Amino acid sequence: MTFEVFMGIECRTDVLGGKPIIAGTRIPVWQILHSLLYGESPSDVAAQFDELELQDISNAVEFAEMALSGGMKHPSLRLTASEREWLLSALKLVSRTENKRGRSKIAASNDDAKTSVSKLINYFDRPWIPVRA
Repeated sequence: MTFEVFMGIECRTDVLGGKPIIAGTRIPVWQILHSLLYGESPSDVAAQFDELELQDISNAVEFAEMALSGGMKHPSLRLTASEREWLLSALKLVSRTENKRGRSKIAASNDDAKTSVSKLINYFDRPWIPVRA
């Protein structure tokens, strides 16, 4: 069974057990977010997969932003207000800005940021049936 949870993002029970993936692929959303939040540029991430385009990365980030903003509910996301705020800020910047070396300007570099990223990655690295708010 396939659920389209966002434009270009789907959950399929026969692929990765229903975790959010880029539609038509086996690329999990969490993997894209992890790479971006740890400093890879969108173009670097896209280059890692033959079937991935920059629009797919943008869709994954927009999906994460919507989920963090409360647009889609999932009972396992346990973030403090400051963690949610940091992640939303990072996601808004990370996919839209690159420095001269092609790296994103935001990267999880301190322990609090790494904890927030870990929680976000764990959120998307599990079966996910959306319930719209």
